[in-house]
Amino acid sequence: MARPELAELYQRLMDSQFAFIGAGTFNLVEIYRTVKARYPELCDDTYLCSTNCKSGYNQPEWMHLVRTALHELKKKAVSGVTSEQRKQWIIGGKPSEVIANNSPSFTEGREVLRLHRRKERNRRAVSGKKQSVLVATGNLKCEVCDFDFQLVYGDLGSGFAECHHRIPLAELTEEYRIKLSELAIVCANCHRMLHRRQNLTVDELQEIMHAQANT
Repeated sequence: MARPELAELYQRLMDSQFAFIGAGTFNLVEIYRTVKARYPELCDDTYLCSTNCKSGYNQPEWMHLVRTALHELKKKAVSGVTSEQRKQWIIGGKPSEVIANNSPSFTEGREVLRLHRRKERNRRAVSGKKQSVLVATGNLKCEVCDFDFQLVYGDLGSGFAECHHRIPLAELTEEYRIKLSELAIVCANCHRMLHRRQNLTVDELQEIMHAQANT
């Protein structure tokens, strides 16, 4: 750092704490590129390092100086400069803080009135299905993944499960007397997955889950 431009570059980097780069995670190549674009007169590529480079591939001295400044700022908790892995530097604080500061905001809570038609569900059929399964097995396990709400959540999950209509209500064009065998006990996750693809059956979802577990 005997050269005046290197001393000035180092001072500017320490004073700015690399804030001109922005907040986020950056690799060294990105940091080099941004520093040189901001201070081109202080980044001399022709002045190669003669002390730190022992491998025979000499980098410009200003790049070593950038790394030195990063490591020095990392020692200062208030600088907002840190690193998680090799050649990856966080500018502007920890990742969670960067996300919180940069995340967009969205408006919610506006009251709206929506009118729509829906197929009526018979709650007694759902209650009857749960009761028959409890009597037969003593629990309400998901027929896809075997998840048991009571086993995981204790009393809070007692008697809790969702029922899936094996015959989609959307396909019915008139009133239909449903049988308990046409209902399936499922957990909330599997229920959502069953409805994510049209006409996906309980057995097909179970095959997908087992195939994924074996990959």
